Amino acid sequence: MSQSEEFVLEWPDFSDGTSNKWPGPPYVRVESSHTVDVWLQRIGQAIATVSLRENPEKYRMTGWPAAYAVFSLARGDSTKSDHYLYGNLDRPQTFKSMLFGSISPETHLKVMKIF
Repeated sequence: MSQSEEFVLEWPDFSDGTSNKWPGPPYVRVESSHTVDVWLQRIGQAIATVSLRENPEKYRMTGWPAAYAVFSLARGDSTKSDHYLYGNLDRPQTFKSMLFGSISPETHLKVMKIF
């Protein structure tokens, strides 16, 4: 595998997310940011590790499961903000269990190679 290769994983076609649980103002939806990129990379690496893929450090997720999204909330008068992943507030542990509960070496996630 060359050093420039990167693999992206896509979520399975199921999701328990629902956009009617997303927050309104003052929260702002974040499509892309350094924080979002780092989260997608770390989750992809964790899934690659758990599913026993070679070179798990080369993996990242393409995005979030359907109806999940990241929102930011500014900190008072600060220029900094905190990021939160929303999808299903009725069951806050669901994302974690959806993520790792069904992942095994036999799990078939779509994988694409990026050069």
